[in-house]
Amino acid sequence: MFGMKMAELNTPVIYGLGLAKNGLNYALIRCGPPLNADGRYETEDLILATILENIGTIPCDQDDGTCEPPKGNNKEVLSLGQIVDAVDTSLDSNNRSKIGRYREPAIAIQTDPIRKMLKLVDPTEDGDNVQQSFLQLPGSNKAATVELNLMAYARADKVARSDSYYEVMNGDPAGTASPTTLSGCTGSTCSFYGIPMNSDSLQIIVDGSGSMSACITWGTTTNSSSRIYFNGSSYMSTRRNCLVTRMESLQNELRNLLTSLPSAANISLQVFSSPGYLNHRAWMNGNMTPLTNSNRSSALAFVNTLSSGDVTRWGGTSPWSSLDKAMGVATAKSLYFMTDGDPNNDRNGGSWSASDYQRTANTYLNMNNSRSNRLTVNTVSIGQDSVWLKLISDGSSGVYKLVNQAYTSVN
Repeated sequence: MFGMKMAELNTPVIYGLGLAKNGLNYALIRCGPPLNADGRYETEDLILATILENIGTIPCDQDDGTCEPPKGNNKEVLSLGQIVDAVDTSLDSNNRSKIGRYREPAIAIQTDPIRKMLKLVDPTEDGDNVQQSFLQLPGSNKAATVELNLMAYARADKVARSDSYYEVMNGDPAGTASPTTLSGCTGSTCSFYGIPMNSDSLQIIVDGSGSMSACITWGTTTNSSSRIYFNGSSYMSTRRNCLVTRMESLQNELRNLLTSLPSAANISLQVFSSPGYLNHRAWMNGNMTPLTNSNRSSALAFVNTLSSGDVTRWGGTSPWSSLDKAMGVATAKSLYFMTDGDPNNDRNGGSWSASDYQRTANTYLNMNNSRSNRLTVNTVSIGQDSVWLKLISDGSSGVYKLVNQAYTSVN
């Protein structure tokens, strides 16, 4: 009957008509991943769930009550199950359900030309006794009905965002009055966290560590069960509702980018944490892959898994194997690297300190300079300034960007 495309999912959530459990009228049925108590999708697995039972049947509109029942090709009277299977749920030129007939489901929708609004409307012709979609007790007459009135609007995602939601900075602690456009493409112009993407052969490396579970924006309500977040120094458990975490924000950036990159693009996508932990992995083994329709869907599915599992098992911050691999990919032209913290250790396993900044940058600049085609290395640091990333970008004709998504505490 209609579908809704959600930012978190690769495929729409579909709503269709079926037979009610009692077999005497109709139901609205949802096909899609289940939601948990705080409104988040639990899995990509699809389930069927009845949303609305006892949708009425359109009554006879003849004064004497003698309407011809719907019949099949052999003139046999159709059952309600056969009727609902044959209903044409496409919209007409006015973005409205087609006019319903006797014994068909008493529900119809209308939307606007850009498919952002949906409302329930009269399923029948104007001027008859039916004025609105309705529910009906099984086996009852038209008098025993309840009208259905609903209007819903879609927005970009489930979080209400303000201008201060993202404060994207270019190393300026005071921030900017207007946030920079983040990831995605407008026409032929693409960007990653606001950094222009000027290549059709690019590598993306992002942070999958447990610190990415930090909440950016807290809601005012509580959930029925607790959830674990990183609070800047350790993990904590709270029932307070988090509207969006750093990881969910990253996933949204990647989804926006992957859905809008041109099909001519070749990309690699690696996620780093700690070797052996949940989020130390890569899509297509980190190899350069053409962004065909099937590969695009595969990449989106990979991105959607990054928030799965116990956040305390996502891992730490060890980007070295991912960076080393990226430097060895001969066909790539540019690299986009994003992290929200300092590495846990230096490249040799020792403690990370300020003395590692220039030494680490020099290591990767030397790797890059030894390539036949030097990579343009662009870097993004979330929540804190990163000297070593800035040194790498400055030395490879890239862009360094600081994004202020500071840790927020639970009051």
